[in-house]
Amino acid sequence: LTVTHAVLAAMGRALLAMPDLNRVWEGDGWRRIATSDVGLAVDTPRGLFAPVLRDAGRLTLDALAERANALVDRARAGRLTPDELEGGAISLSNVGMFGARFLVPIVNPGQSMILGLGAMESLFRPDANGAPALRREVTLVLSADHRVLDGAAAAAFLARIVACLEKPLALL
Repeated sequence: LTVTHAVLAAMGRALLAMPDLNRVWEGDGWRRIATSDVGLAVDTPRGLFAPVLRDAGRLTLDALAERANALVDRARAGRLTPDELEGGAISLSNVGMFGARFLVPIVNPGQSMILGLGAMESLFRPDANGAPALRREVTLVLSADHRVLDGAAAAAFLARIVACLEKPLALL
């Protein structure tokens, strides 16, 4: 299991918890999506693809990791089906493996949000008594299509993802 798997699970759970934000822009209005599908950006020899994990919010963390790994393998081998590249309201773009602290990701066409995940860092932060304590942190940046949800709704959605990650046992 990796940080990426935990973030994907948190994103799926946030979609379940906030179903009014699980929607995309179509034509002249938005359309709600019934399942908690989450895309994952994958760097391949043919370019960047974002296959979609179906109903990620309802999967156990182990099952989600297994499906995500299989999607990544198929993407890198050039064996994704058209159905695996469509759907979902949100994708994850992880640049942590490149050492980047953060990125401002661009929303994929057909979706309404994308979450950028930066590299894990060790930083000193004050504890409850003000003494320095070493913490492990990542940076998350959420980009959203404002035709579908405004900044306040996007911030609430990001806060829900963070809350899930701060209690990782609940993701199991």
